[in-house]
Amino acid sequence: MNGKPNPKPVIVDTPAEWEDVTYAEMKLNARAFGSCLRKTHGIAQKEKIAIWSGNCAEWLMTDLACAAFNYVSVSVYDTLGPDAASYIVADSGAQVLVCEDKTFKKVPDLLKDEVYASNKGADLKVVVYLGKGDEATKAALEAKGIKVQGFHDAVKANKDKLEPDTKPAADDMVTLMYTSGTTGMPKGVMLSHTNITATITMIDLTPSITMCSTDVHLSYLPLAHIFERCNCFGLLVKGAHVFFASNGSRFLLADLGVVRPTIFAGVPKVYENVRDAVKRKMVGFKAKLFDAAMSAKVADIETGCGYCALWDMLIFKKTKQALGGRVRFCVTGGAPISRDTLNFVLCALGPVVQGYGATETSAASALTMTFDLTLGHVGPPLGTAAIRLVDVPDMNYFSGPKEMYKDGKAKAAFDAGKNKSGGEVWIGGPGVSPGYYDPAVNGLKKGVPSNGMSKKTKEDFFTEKSGERTWSWFKTGDIGSWNENGCLKIVDRRKNMFKTSLGEYIPVEEVEKTYQDLAEFANFVFLPKETKVSYVALCVVVSDSIGQVMKWAKDNGVEGDEKTVCSSDKLKQKLAEDFEAAAKEKKLARFMWVNKNNLHVEYLPIGYQEDWVAGVKCANGQTEQLLTATFKARRAQLDQYFAPHFPKIYADRPKDHILP
Repeated sequence: MNGKPNPKPVIVDTPAEWEDVTYAEMKLNARAFGSCLRKTHGIAQKEKIAIWSGNCAEWLMTDLACAAFNYVSVSVYDTLGPDAASYIVADSGAQVLVCEDKTFKKVPDLLKDEVYASNKGADLKVVVYLGKGDEATKAALEAKGIKVQGFHDAVKANKDKLEPDTKPAADDMVTLMYTSGTTGMPKGVMLSHTNITATITMIDLTPSITMCSTDVHLSYLPLAHIFERCNCFGLLVKGAHVFFASNGSRFLLADLGVVRPTIFAGVPKVYENVRDAVKRKMVGFKAKLFDAAMSAKVADIETGCGYCALWDMLIFKKTKQALGGRVRFCVTGGAPISRDTLNFVLCALGPVVQGYGATETSAASALTMTFDLTLGHVGPPLGTAAIRLVDVPDMNYFSGPKEMYKDGKAKAAFDAGKNKSGGEVWIGGPGVSPGYYDPAVNGLKKGVPSNGMSKKTKEDFFTEKSGERTWSWFKTGDIGSWNENGCLKIVDRRKNMFKTSLGEYIPVEEVEKTYQDLAEFANFVFLPKETKVSYVALCVVVSDSIGQVMKWAKDNGVEGDEKTVCSSDKLKQKLAEDFEAAAKEKKLARFMWVNKNNLHVEYLPIGYQEDWVAGVKCANGQTEQLLTATFKARRAQLDQYFAPHFPKIYADRPKDHILP
């Protein structure tokens, strides 16, 4: 948006050209589309408009049309398979479905899907395609009584006869965001105009972030995710330039070289990929120079000892070209980022702002400051967020001083020296959602049964009066503590722990992160939660590092193709040694170390993450999404994917084992 023709199309695998759309045109097109829905198709205010598409200008225009006419936009990840998409369109009761060409062709199958057909909330009346459409698909839909129209046809027909805007109330729902969740079907998070406005305005007021009309942003993270939605809206408020990636994240580095953004937003996995791409180019003497430069700059960050500016000229000026060379600051969110990755971003790419929050809190609730170089925290709460830490006695986390606890389990923990400072993070304020969407409670259509989400809302949310307003509070499940500067540290996860058969707690994500970050051959590490054995086992994917692995194999006499090398005992032994070194460096307890006999290693082609997000066939016969759209692990689904290998890596597990 407000882009310019691609001056170097040859460097993009799929040549792209960015077409200009001015703010005036965007405003007119959005209102024309909203007018068409109201006038031509009779869509009343507060009805749901689902968007099943990759990032594009029309995606944002549809969302803005919903805001202008008091519709509710519903996010459908473009990578979701038919089952999840069918569920979202039916569960939300969407009357309109806006699709790109790729997903438009899938709509007939969506309607046939039992998940959609059996849902009494299903209410689809209109399908809008964003591209050229498809005559066969159009005919199939019209045969079912569904109206079909092209987005640009709708805009063109209504530009000169706009309907008046429908002003929403502050607490009206503006979007229903289905989280790609790490378990089960997606949950619909209800977000109001107040929720979204609170986050965007507060981020704009944060002292370490400055956004202006000259900023340039490349939108490649899914707009169906709250992180990217707030990124784009925050920049549009300032009149900035937003480009849409030519093919999502697949050709990200090529697009970055052309667009050259001034602000870069990414989830941790993206930064890890950039880091790995940079490191792969550093061989021989270059690698030694890079390591020396990193060590010097990290030492300066941690101690303020100073370092030679020559490193910036020799090394880091070049590494910054990975993002186009103009980035003023980076933003990371969507998932926890490791200290090592954060150090790389700070040293090699630029200043970084780390956000902490969730879809349920309209994205960020805490934000680090670019001028605060201390690591290991997620910053202070935003001005619109209240954060409290609540005791978790089962894990020995207590947020208060010893004097507060006079008896019971808390006193016993303090007396035994087992207490840990912190508690579960609860977030409240105007940015927090009222809860999860239940069509029986929140829907417009009468007689639709509950999807069980009202019960989930009662478990995860509560309300509390503050002055004249009553705010919603969300229980995150994260364990946090405060540092001496009033910044929040996320130290644990209430649910993502398990006990071995010896009663030892395993902090799953900490162990995975340690091994994945410090073992150069391991591109993805998954630790299954098997509680009926006394040890841990790992499933490892080798992908981006396959070049290094094959060179190692040649040097060490391991013959065969990629799959053969990756499944060899010699590589397992090498990984086990690397994992042991990583465990020692991070001081992991001995029971978190892994033996080569408890390792499964497999090779997958570069870019496998896209397939895992879309869904792959698993041992249970189902097609499962193994990663969310922001590349978070979906643990139950990964269990099913790796299940055939569990008998080998847990050779002595009992009959009443936990895993498939």
